Amino acid sequence: MLALVALGALAIVPFLLQMANGTRAVTIVRTARTDNYSAGSGIEHARWRLQFEAGFADSINEGFPVYAYEYTINNKPVYITITWVPPLPPPGPPPGGGPQSDRVSVEYEIIPSELMAGQPVVVTVVISVRNIGTSKIKFEEMGDKLPQNFTYEAGSAYGLTSSEPLTQMVSGRQEMTWEWGSPHPEIDPEQLIQQMFQASAIPPEGVYYNEAWVEFVPDAVGTVSSGGGDALVAQYRKYDVISRAGNVTLRSRLGMNDLGVIVQSWQQ
Repeated sequence: MLALVALGALAIVPFLLQMANGTRAVTIVRTARTDNYSAGSGIEHARWRLQFEAGFADSINEGFPVYAYEYTINNKPVYITITWVPPLPPPGPPPGGGPQSDRVSVEYEIIPSELMAGQPVVVTVVISVRNIGTSKIKFEEMGDKLPQNFTYEAGSAYGLTSSEPLTQMVSGRQEMTWEWGSPHPEIDPEQLIQQMFQASAIPPEGVYYNEAWVEFVPDAVGTVSSGGGDALVAQYRKYDVISRAGNVTLRSRLGMNDLGVIVQSWQQ
């Protein structure tokens, strides 16, 4: 009888150890899940504050780039750090263009040149031509190759002409051209003439280039033409968020525009 009791005790010990180990494993898994959930909740809490708490996003800036605070969920503290991310630097000049003519001065401009990514935008393209020579010059052609993702807004042309341009797609970008026959529009010495139009897009984040050109009718003095363009940047306001709960740390980059806050990246 004692032998059977001893054997039973020997059998119970491993069973109890297995049960204890199993309980410990379940506890570890549950804790890890809770920590992961809490850390994820911290990212969402920061996202909510940036989007809905008045003045909060503006308070984290170049002068005060880091904001840290503690947040509690399910009686577990979550430690959150939000870091302002500097915007993209101003873009360089667009490709092409060449030297200005000594008979005309041409400037190309996009207004505004800094855009919010991921939301509808409308820009105004301005081509300014000034005759800096001593004789009249006649326009023959004016053209513009819009930045990628941008589309000409029909009916928006005004200034030198309100006529609709000829449009075509060139290498994935919309190209517009105005051409004149006789009588050609003229520009007198010292006169400034502008051509304006609008283009729209929902631009992804990035740097975009507009390219434009103006050509004039050749005369006794020679051929006059000019090319150039302008650049613009579309970007989110960006914040890096670190959320730590227990043994779990999550990192996320949040992008903000006028429509809300999106998660651009997420890693553990």
